[in-house]
Amino acid sequence: MLTKKQLIALQYVIAAAPDGNKFAKQLHFFLLAQSAGLTKEVCITLQEGDEWPKAELRKEAHGIDSMWSSTASTHLPEIMAAMGTRFIYSLHYGHYGENGEFDTKGQLAECKAPLRYTFWLAHECYADAATKLTATRKELEAIDVCPHKLMQQLYATKRQEREMAKAAAR
Repeated sequence: MLTKKQLIALQYVIAAAPDGNKFAKQLHFFLLAQSAGLTKEVCITLQEGDEWPKAELRKEAHGIDSMWSSTASTHLPEIMAAMGTRFIYSLHYGHYGENGEFDTKGQLAECKAPLRYTFWLAHECYADAATKLTATRKELEAIDVCPHKLMQQLYATKRQEREMAKAAAR
C-alpha cells in the first residue's frame, strides 16, 4: 500500500503529464480513487451510446492509452513500478457480459457490436477478478485534475510529516 504522499504524487504526475487529454487524466483519477489506495483491483467499461458517440469514445481510449505507451513521454507503468506497486493500468476492447465472461465481439470488422472499452487498475492486465465499477460521463468529467492543487496538497503533506517528526522527537 502506498502512502498518502505517494498517491498524491502519482496523481500529480498524471495531471501534469504531457500525454493524455483531460478526460484520460480524469479516468485515471477515478480508477485510482476507487482502488482504495491501490489495495483493490477495479475496472470500468465505457460503451458507445447516448453518453459516448463512437468517434469520441475511440479518441478517448487512445488518449488514455497514450499515457502508458512506450512511445510517449509519460511512461506511467514504469513510474508505478518505481513506486513499488504491483498495480498497472490496462485497457482492452470489449466488456463483461451477463455471464461474467469478457466479450470482445465487434473488435473485428465482420461482427457488428457497439464500440466499448474496459479500463483496469489491477495487478495484471485484463484482471477478471477486478471489481466492476460504473460511473456516468458527467461524474467522470467532474473530477478535478488540476496539478497546482495537487502540488499544494503535496506541500501540506510534507509540512504535516515534518511537524509529526518534530513532535515525535520531543
